[in-house]
Amino acid sequence: MSFIITDIDNGLEGDGQAGAGFSDTVVLWIPPTYTSSVPAGSSVTGTGTAVSPFINSNPLSYDANFPGGNLHISLAGPITTFTLQYLCGIIQLGGSQLIHMSNIRFEGACSTDSPTRNPTDRPTESPTNTPTAIPIASRTLSPTTASPTATPTDSPTESPTNTPTTSKPTMAGCPSKWVAGATYVAGSLVSMNDASGNSQILMCKSTAAMPTLDKLCNQAGFEPFSTAYGGAWQHAWEVIEPC
Repeated sequence: MSFIITDIDNGLEGDGQAGAGFSDTVVLWIPPTYTSSVPAGSSVTGTGTAVSPFINSNPLSYDANFPGGNLHISLAGPITTFTLQYLCGIIQLGGSQLIHMSNIRFEGACSTDSPTRNPTDRPTESPTNTPTAIPIASRTLSPTTASPTATPTDSPTESPTNTPTTSKPTMAGCPSKWVAGATYVAGSLVSMNDASGNSQILMCKSTAAMPTLDKLCNQAGFEPFSTAYGGAWQHAWEVIEPC
């Protein structure tokens, strides 16, 4: 935003009124940063602060259309408000004391919320937020069938699933009791008594996301059904069935 302040006077007989006079002073409070410039022919000085207000250095009263009392101000955006304080300085003899603001200019980027009237030559590279009311005819990227094929394919899929499917093994009797420090790998089976004293079969865990999970199975802190460490054993062992 920019504008021009005109008619900053500092002299007697303001506005041609005999015996009248005033000293115009201008202070810009908000925003705290701005730029000011004095055009050719102007004698305005100061920085626009309360300590050093804008004031005319010549003891004269200028006409509003004369450049001698002019000052250019520019405020960097974005800006929603600014505060300009206009005061009377040393000379206070009455009269029609005033300043003018002119050539107020705003600069910014314009945008339109309405769509273009004519379609573009090619489709947009990204989909719209909502589907179109009427489907657009286009080729399918891959063929589809209305129903699954009756017979399996001749060859297996090229890549396995992300996680293997596992089924809990069943067995007669109980496997060996869990022993701290023993060698256990993913799928190893042990037996331990639960909190109720019932013997349970447990399997050492391992997942595609954590293939080294079985390294926990022989550690004392992961003893099945132990209440230590908030039941941390459940991260390493899976209960299969009683035995």
